[in-house]
Amino acid sequence: MNRFIHTAFLFTFCGMLAYGGWLYWRVFAESGFSKQIKWVGHAPSGITNAYELEFTRILSAQRHPLITGLAGLKWNALDVSFIRKVEKGREGWLFLKEEVAGRNELLQSLGIRPYLDFERKMWKLIIAQRAAWTNAQGMQYVMVVVPNKTSIYPEYLPARDRVAGPGNLTQLLPDLSGIQVINLTDSLLNQKHTGQLFHKNDTHWNELGAFVAYQSLMRALPPPFRETPMPLDSVVLEWTTTPGGDLARLLLMDSLLLERAARVTLRNPQAHCETGCDSSYGPFMPSKHFRNPRARLSKVFFDHDSFFRSLIPYVAEHFQESVFYWEWQGFNDYEIGQAQPGLVVDEFVERSLIGDRPRNNPPVLQHYWQQQFDALPQLARLSCKSLRQAFRQIELIGVEAGALPVVALELTPTSASRLIVEYDDKEVFYPLEAGKKNTVYLEWERPRVKDLRVERDVEMGVAVRVGTY
Repeated sequence: MNRFIHTAFLFTFCGMLAYGGWLYWRVFAESGFSKQIKWVGHAPSGITNAYELEFTRILSAQRHPLITGLAGLKWNALDVSFIRKVEKGREGWLFLKEEVAGRNELLQSLGIRPYLDFERKMWKLIIAQRAAWTNAQGMQYVMVVVPNKTSIYPEYLPARDRVAGPGNLTQLLPDLSGIQVINLTDSLLNQKHTGQLFHKNDTHWNELGAFVAYQSLMRALPPPFRETPMPLDSVVLEWTTTPGGDLARLLLMDSLLLERAARVTLRNPQAHCETGCDSSYGPFMPSKHFRNPRARLSKVFFDHDSFFRSLIPYVAEHFQESVFYWEWQGFNDYEIGQAQPGLVVDEFVERSLIGDRPRNNPPVLQHYWQQQFDALPQLARLSCKSLRQAFRQIELIGVEAGALPVVALELTPTSASRLIVEYDDKEVFYPLEAGKKNTVYLEWERPRVKDLRVERDVEMGVAVRVGTY
């Protein structure tokens, strides 16, 4: 009998391995799926969202019931997640664990993984550059922080995860003195009695949580953009049963893990969408423009991520004109410059403030260092015959640990061209005017800078100054 059981187990195990190999070849390798998943800027959505949508579409219960059945069996019988990104909490709650390498929401919210000094310094620099550029355009800048689900509902985490100190934001936010920051964490914690504010099986807040966040935001905006928000009785609140969200999809169990979710509808909406209305919500979507001629407040621009999607109908009611642009960690200086709002709201979900950092666009970065470079401790002055030589010389300059080299390149091309800076993830272009000295400032974060060159290989001498931040 034992021999029969062992043989059956061996055949079953080998059959599952063979099925997995066939699945990989037919679904992933042959279709080129791995080549379709690409980073979009610095967004983990470049992996997470594409992974969710394509992976779960291919491995649906209808097409591959064996795989989804095994996922459910592991989850229900063994308390083991199909994918390590998801943590199983108490009373049916799911939590995002490690989204991508270096971005672990649990460790961040629980304060287990504190910022390194250099990380804090770089995040402070990124936000300071955005605020400085915005203020120079005659606009106000506000940074808004949306809490992780883990920060609002730690009581539903497994017991092993609930003994910890304050989260990472207590380290970072004090560094941003002089910058208007609205942290929605305390407001949501204080309003938990209103009802469930986050989905159980999704990373996002539900529509009730979004409405509570909207109320807190409107009370906290700087004058003259602050206004009393609409009360809860100005909306219709319903609770409906919905399929699982993004965390359930990662587990291949979105058709099984149902939950009651809040649905909030304005009774008498006044704002209407003018442009971008038909485009689907998603990263780098066309900006959506709303108008409300009855509103008191002037024009505002919201640079946001997926959390702000649910706030749009409420916020738009308060402004004569409002523009919404979705970009993870991003700051679209071009769209902002075109819109010319009085206020720019730069929203981040808490977990976007760890791990991989964005790099501000050239106009924002250049404006900041034009004002600040001369105040930096100066490391070196070089005169080089070419950009190739300048690159090698800069790489040889020693810098203290935890310091960021900032390089000022002075170039005088005989014809109009572009400086091309190659990073590990993309190329960035700086226009060069002919017959005049062009100064380009670069943050030389090693080893991300890979190469410097000029379009059409225009040869010219280069003067280099290096400071440290």
